Amino acid sequence: MPHDPFPEPLNRIIDDLLPLIRQLFCGKYAIAVAGSYGKKRNDGMSDIDLRAYYEDWIPDIDRLTSLRQTIDLHIKDWRRQGIEIDGYWPRRISDIDGRLQSILDGSSPDPDPCIWTIWGYHLPTDLANNTIIEDPFAIVSEWQRQLQTYPDKLRNHIIKKHLDSALYWRHDYHYQNKVARQDTLFCAGLASLLVHNLVQVVFALNRVYYSGDGWNLNYIARFHLIPPGFCSELETVLLVGSPEQYPEQRERLCRLIDSVEHLVKSSR
Repeated sequence: MPHDPFPEPLNRIIDDLLPLIRQLFCGKYAIAVAGSYGKKRNDGMSDIDLRAYYEDWIPDIDRLTSLRQTIDLHIKDWRRQGIEIDGYWPRRISDIDGRLQSILDGSSPDPDPCIWTIWGYHLPTDLANNTIIEDPFAIVSEWQRQLQTYPDKLRNHIIKKHLDSALYWRHDYHYQNKVARQDTLFCAGLASLLVHNLVQVVFALNRVYYSGDGWNLNYIARFHLIPPGFCSELETVLLVGSPEQYPEQRERLCRLIDSVEHLVKSSR
């Protein structure tokens, strides 16, 4: 099945790796690209995140091992050419089905811990931003159909979880004391956490799946439900140059928390 043309060098990589990756699987499968290429926000610094979903591996273990080794060699060859391919991450379709359902029905909505993410791996984000390379059994397209409606249970969970965290620290005396002591590690870490809390709330309020670690402000700038000056204020809060600025940083964060809390209450 011919795939739609992609930007270079992705198009050449697909032509090179797709025939090999296809052979790994028995039964239903789908192959896509995620990350910045999937979101169509790639630039000259973007790596390539391929995704492979499968019903089962081929039963011939020797053949399977040989194919994997060949794919790895091809990926290393691309790396020598200066093109970073961050694997193809094969995952079983039934596992994705089950995990996605547990997120959408609210039974297990929190992100999965992953060492290569700052705030955890968000499956809906990944799937929603997959750009399909080959999907002959409509696997990815069906997942994306399910994600077209942002569930109320997921929205309410995210808002409560992250707003509760922000409000706790907004009123906690420990934070005030750490600011007075100019505790750099504490203040820097907490500022990052609180900004993330507020970002998660704003994404959920707008019924948009969190975009992952990158490009958050680019997404938020297009939202309808957002406090005035939200994006520029987040940048100001995070770009603190010295411990003497921690009191001002905390005051700005408290105002941001109050504005997001007001937005939540007014949107109910």
